[in-house]
Amino acid sequence: MFAEALLAGAPCLTPAGAGIDGYFPDGEATLSAPSRDPSAIADGLVRLAREETAFKDRLARLQESGALAVMTREHITASYRDGLRARLETLSSQAMPCDASGEE
Repeated sequence: MFAEALLAGAPCLTPAGAGIDGYFPDGEATLSAPSRDPSAIADGLVRLAREETAFKDRLARLQESGALAVMTREHITASYRDGLRARLETLSSQAMPCDASGEE
């Protein structure tokens, strides 16, 4: 849901150490807060509200630069496909050769 929000132009408060935390420097287009710290969550929401225009401006620049492409369905699909293909190629190259009778 965070990726969709960013792609739609909405800055996010994310759980620290989870989800998309770490994709962008904290304070650029997102903020993070420990998920079990109500005070930190409240502080983050207040900051997002106070600095909404600045967050949205930075987010727009990220969108224009292509930095958010990593969060698009196409990019995610291609990453999974390429990772699976590479793993299958590795497994294929490690397979034991068989003789014509099917025995190793």
